Amino acid sequence: YQWGTVEKTHPEIALANSVRQDFKEIIRKQDAVKNTSEGFRRVLEEDYAFIYESPIYEYMKRKHCSLEKVGQGEFLSFDYAFGFPPDSPYIDVINRALLELQENSRLDTLWTNILQNTGHCPPNPPSARLTLQSLNGVFTVLGMGLVLSVLALVGEYGYVTWNDVNGKTTGCPYEERPKSMLSALRRRIRYLMWDLKRSIASDKRKRSMDMTNIDLDTLGHSSNSLSYKLTSNGLHLTNLDDKTDNDLTADDLSNEQLDL
Repeated sequence: YQWGTVEKTHPEIALANSVRQDFKEIIRKQDAVKNTSEGFRRVLEEDYAFIYESPIYEYMKRKHCSLEKVGQGEFLSFDYAFGFPPDSPYIDVINRALLELQENSRLDTLWTNILQNTGHCPPNPPSARLTLQSLNGVFTVLGMGLVLSVLALVGEYGYVTWNDVNGKTTGCPYEERPKSMLSALRRRIRYLMWDLKRSIASDKRKRSMDMTNIDLDTLGHSSNSLSYKLTSNGLHLTNLDDKTDNDLTADDLSNEQLDL
């Protein structure tokens, strides 16, 4: 496709003299047109992108609903002004008139009326809502993934139990070899449960060991008035002043809540 703007107009001059190199490159590679009518005609009939002022586009959009603006907002903004000779008697008159038009929004009202009287394009169809039916593909993929995961797990356990029965498992003595696939599967599940229990017990031991490094002064008491003993469930504290005992768990100590 090609692009361009109206030659020797303010958009072309502003882009060509921009400090941004990409704006200058747009003008350097453009295919300029003679006027706005030619620009919009090429947009409608050819693969052409017409770069011009937003109000002109909004006006032409009312006449040709197939026109489409690319992107959000404008990539370059500028203002227009009236030029007068120095000390012209019309400067104050024009300034007061423009301020009055801005205050009563007369210019905005005129522009709105022009657009409304030019034409009207049907509104864009509303975007489709997200429904359960539209998510059928997602649920299907998730279901297939779940089924494949279960099949992979069954296949893995079937393979290792077959190796157990046929003596192909390393470290399994002959006398401990299971005699059937069912017994081998039960043996594997039993080992899995043992591993889970050892993991949980190891975590508890680690938390108990961490409690031995607790500074008792942070609990609001001097270590000289307390004696403590590590137990399997936590920490057993004895207050030497009033001979009271307290059994604390790791959760109690992590929250640093102690009432002696």
